[in-house]
Amino acid sequence: MDNNLEHNDWKDEAPNLSRLPKVNPFAVPEQYFDSLSERISASVFVDDLKTNAGVYEPSVPEGYFESLQADITAKIALEQLNLPKEDGFAVPAGYFEKLNHKILEQVEQPQATTPKVRKLWPNRMTKYAAAACLALISGFAVYLNQDSLFKSSAPQHATASVAEDPMLWDIDEQTIMDEMESGTSENSTNTSATSAELEDYILNHYTQYEIASNL
Repeated sequence: MDNNLEHNDWKDEAPNLSRLPKVNPFAVPEQYFDSLSERISASVFVDDLKTNAGVYEPSVPEGYFESLQADITAKIALEQLNLPKEDGFAVPAGYFEKLNHKILEQVEQPQATTPKVRKLWPNRMTKYAAAACLALISGFAVYLNQDSLFKSSAPQHATASVAEDPMLWDIDEQTIMDEMESGTSENSTNTSATSAELEDYILNHYTQYEIASNL
């Protein structure tokens, strides 16, 4: 509790300082502490050498830097001699002999695009279904044609049957209806008359002149 009070007190005394960002102002190189013990030991060793042997003055053999490049080159050559003599890359036989010709062919002759072929009938079921639909449509068309022919021929047949009998041309429709009503009242048991009976009745009871005059 006392620490918190003291912490707040210095904020009141130095408000500008308390508003500064809390960032660590110190920085060390990467992996500094990992090699710190080794560097301390090396520094101690160097200090001991200086103390025991005076001032340490590093020196190199004469002509060291003049022969340094030659020594490095010779060392690399020895290492290469010890490597296995195997080619790490392989190409087909005659690859480089044909390489120039293949490049020229690809440059001069562009690659032809193969057209994509699509089947008209992907499978048998589609073919059979199309044939069934065609047969159904053809049958329906034939049925409609026969129906229209039958309907058009029926009135012509009825007209032809009337035209074959010239005696019926001169009969008035009202006369036929009156005769049918009188025949019905006389004989109540015979409720309907056929066309043949009606024709016989008209021919037996009326002359051709009477039939023509009543029209």
